[in-house]
Amino acid sequence: MAGMRQVTQRGYVTYEVISAFQKSMRRGLEKEAMYWFIELECSGFWSWACKRILVTLHEDIGTNADVMYTVTQSVAQAKEWYSNKSGEWGICIANAILTVCRAEKKTRESGHFYVQVLGDRANGFQLEMPDYALDQHTRKGKQLGRGEDFFREESAKLSNPAPKDEYEDQAYVYWHQFEKNGKSMREESGKSIQQLENDKGLFEG
Repeated sequence: MAGMRQVTQRGYVTYEVISAFQKSMRRGLEKEAMYWFIELECSGFWSWACKRILVTLHEDIGTNADVMYTVTQSVAQAKEWYSNKSGEWGICIANAILTVCRAEKKTRESGHFYVQVLGDRANGFQLEMPDYALDQHTRKGKQLGRGEDFFREESAKLSNPAPKDEYEDQAYVYWHQFEKNGKSMREESGKSIQQLENDKGLFEG
């Protein structure tokens, strides 16, 4: 960073403090991580320190949704309170750091995954457009006459699916109905009963 202070409040090299902060979280050293965060905040690097919590979250925690939510919400709340000069921001940061440090099954997979695909592209790898992408939301899909049936069978296909939900069949009935009559389901749902009754042909689908 151009013009950045090179030494922190207690005489540490700034970039070394950033490195120690992130590596402490990675290793689960919560007291050390909190110490380094406070050193950064006291030295005028509040925003940078908050960013490193989020970077560590994405680099080392993986796809643990509960941890992701807790940490991002804690950091967001801390930023709001910090900007309002409210001292309670420290509790939020403490929760974020403790959550990252204590997370189970840390993984560096996201970084490895990103670099592998980046490297594949850099070495000339190129995907063909898959047929399942060419549904009614694309020009080619429309040209092929694809509608809700294709979308349900191909474009809406999930990996690791949960059991079929109770609303699916009726949802597709309605999608077919409004696909056929060309009306907007959202707009029609906002009309009064009288307006709907006056709209001839709405329920013929």
